Amino acid sequence: DPSLQRALAAELSCPDSTAPCSPDLAAAALPYVREGGFLGFEVASRSGQLRRGSLRTSGFSQLPAALVEALSERRGQPVAFAALKVAGTPRAILLVPVPDAAEATLVFSLAMSRWTPPLQAARPGKRGETYAFDRHGRMLSESRFTAQLQREGLLPVDAGGSTFGFELRDPGGDLAQGYKPATPRREQPRTRMAAAAIRGESRVTLEAYRNYRGVLVVGAYRFFPEFGLGIACELDEATAFETVSTLQMMLKGLVAAFLLTAFALLGSAALSARMR
Repeated sequence: DPSLQRALAAELSCPDSTAPCSPDLAAAALPYVREGGFLGFEVASRSGQLRRGSLRTSGFSQLPAALVEALSERRGQPVAFAALKVAGTPRAILLVPVPDAAEATLVFSLAMSRWTPPLQAARPGKRGETYAFDRHGRMLSESRFTAQLQREGLLPVDAGGSTFGFELRDPGGDLAQGYKPATPRREQPRTRMAAAAIRGESRVTLEAYRNYRGVLVVGAYRFFPEFGLGIACELDEATAFETVSTLQMMLKGLVAAFLLTAFALLGSAALSARMR
């Protein structure tokens, strides 16, 4: 947007970074803030220094190290994605390096309450879930099984019911069935899905693998390197193949009925021949 770039260039030329020099930048960015439902925006350098925007709501005094790292990993590409807790509240953060301004980045803040509902709406059945995760294999949305994770001691009860930042690691067995991992959580391997997605794989798999709860699941996943996040949709194996099991039972019943009918016909024919 040329008007946004001009306003940003004018702002960057101002020596005072503690307050906006003019309302032009806020006015140019406001349509994007409204359209995306963002809480506000700030302007940051690649080193993490912030210039105060009139729509500042992030609460940062300086860009957190996690976001500086994300910017470095993206190497100036148009859009980067990161997420973190601000004042204890999970937020999604969009980092937009500005063309022709190598050191400038627009930082947009989005409440997780606006980010997660579309993922929750895409949950398949009563045991499936759809969630987002970052390039480090950490959840960026709310889990459907927060209560279970709290019962298993994997998530603090006082965490506000949030699985934001929870690591997608394979415990090696079904936690719901009483399995107790022998290794600490931080030493457990990433789930097969998370490891494959971060490598750039995108697929639908019917070969069961263990998820972060240790439950065998099937699913589909895709990683979006341009945003630095992945989306996974998983369903418990038992639930996924429940219909197949029902069909198999029906098929076995039909085969049994066919065999009984065949034996009955053969027996009837033999009895008729003997009577004759």
